[in-house]
Amino acid sequence: MRKKIYPAEIKAIFILLFFFITGIFFHLLPLTRSIVVNLTSLFLFTTSATVLYFVFTYNTTPYLRLWFISFFVFTFLIESLGVKTGIIFGAYFYGDTLHPQLFNVPLIIGINWVILMMATYSIATYFFKSTLPVLLFSPLLIVAFDWVLEPVAIELDYWYWLNVDVPIQNYITWFVISLIGTSFLWLKKVDLNIKILRVFFIAQFAFFFFLLMSILYFDMTYQ
Repeated sequence: MRKKIYPAEIKAIFILLFFFITGIFFHLLPLTRSIVVNLTSLFLFTTSATVLYFVFTYNTTPYLRLWFISFFVFTFLIESLGVKTGIIFGAYFYGDTLHPQLFNVPLIIGINWVILMMATYSIATYFFKSTLPVLLFSPLLIVAFDWVLEPVAIELDYWYWLNVDVPIQNYITWFVISLIGTSFLWLKKVDLNIKILRVFFIAQFAFFFFLLMSILYFDMTYQ
């Protein structure tokens, strides 16, 4: 298990935290809100590329690369079918904030979900060493993240549900997808003991949690 952390990773972690923290304040300020919302896709692509650079630098195994490509395609196709049919997650559609889009699904969605799967796996294997806790804890973290994300995503024009409430099947589906992804990582005992992965998940979770609190308790609106 990799324990050494290199200066470049430390700098990248501080930069990620800086942008996520300042992003919270810029979203809260009416003067800068529209600017940072319009920069969402660029921000996600940049931060995702940074995290992936360290992931594939530290873990050079072909299996992880194959897993990443396979589950990016898998999650993107699932999202595309979900948008088209309304059956998999429930009836929903994407707004204009996240772009570019293919088959009415933002490309960053597939990338971000796969990184989040790796990050929650990294957290799970950091705390647990046996099969059942890892296979349960990682998908549950994904579901918890999605539960916090959903109300904020609607406010920020990421996506919209045709029904007022987020359907329970959305969370069930993401649990199952994450369970499948985690299982294939655990099958080969993939080493993802990479600090920036865990920081990325925690930073995103905290970012959307603070925005959610601003919506629930301070009646903030982002439309």
